Amino acid sequence: MEKITSIIILNYNSSKYTMGCIESILNSSCENYEIIVVDNNSKFEDFELLSKKIKSINQKNIRLKRNDINFGFALGNIFGIHEAKGEYIFVLNNDTLVDKETLTILYSFMVSNPDISLSIPAQYNRDGVYSPSFAYLPSVVNQWLGNGLCRLLKPHEYVDRKKIYNSPFQVQMGSGASMFFRASDYFKVGGLDPNFFLYCEEEDICLRMKKANMKIFFVPDAKIVHYGGGSTIRNDEIEIEFYRSLFYFFDKNYNFASSTLLKIRFIIKEFLKFCRKPSRFSLFFSILSKSSLSRSLRHRQEGNKIA
Repeated sequence: MEKITSIIILNYNSSKYTMGCIESILNSSCENYEIIVVDNNSKFEDFELLSKKIKSINQKNIRLKRNDINFGFALGNIFGIHEAKGEYIFVLNNDTLVDKETLTILYSFMVSNPDISLSIPAQYNRDGVYSPSFAYLPSVVNQWLGNGLCRLLKPHEYVDRKKIYNSPFQVQMGSGASMFFRASDYFKVGGLDPNFFLYCEEEDICLRMKKANMKIFFVPDAKIVHYGGGSTIRNDEIEIEFYRSLFYFFDKNYNFASSTLLKIRFIIKEFLKFCRKPSRFSLFFSILSKSSLSRSLRHRQEGNKIA
């Protein structure tokens, strides 16, 4: 592997976001990188626009790959990662902008800390407001008793997500919008799971890293802007897809008792929402009856409903 950073960017009908992201990378202080853009079968007009703009940049370290169907987040990124040559892999949402020093900070941090497998930059929204980019892995205890109680019992594991920090520290998991992997460790745990179409990919790979005693660190000096929702249209199908991924994540990573308790907790949450808003009945019923991974949107490919 070359001592460079391979940046993987997924595009789906959102080339304007993708080009903004690429331009922020080109304007960064980092020079040792490659950009691999994977188009997830966008509309022809969007792909052509993206293709022309990338060609106009005329740099050998930017490559564009196109899938013939929308494979979703995990598998779409996997195709890009398999093309990567770098010692580090930066999975980056296309609806982000990297700060000028971010790539340099993350690269230097990983070089200086060879025992760390994944680093997560700080995220800010389009208005410059801090938005937490690290979170807690789901457990029976934190889902039934709350993160507040867990923070009292284990303050080092449940660091307050709302505060702004100045120094790096270990976290349970990071946002899938910006994950800076040590490539060797990424492959050691098997990489992203292609069974996930839209959600829970980051929970899954972070949990596998935790089980392998790998360290995940939040690096606050590295900053990105994350617009959020750049290629996803929120609707009932997307919400159901979240539960398909979530329930698969529970079944895959937890024993039967824990998985069942976690599912029940989320079903109760949705039932309470339905009680407050009866119009959510069809959504609640679908979560109960259509949450199998075999019903994933990947298999239906309904155009702009898929991201």
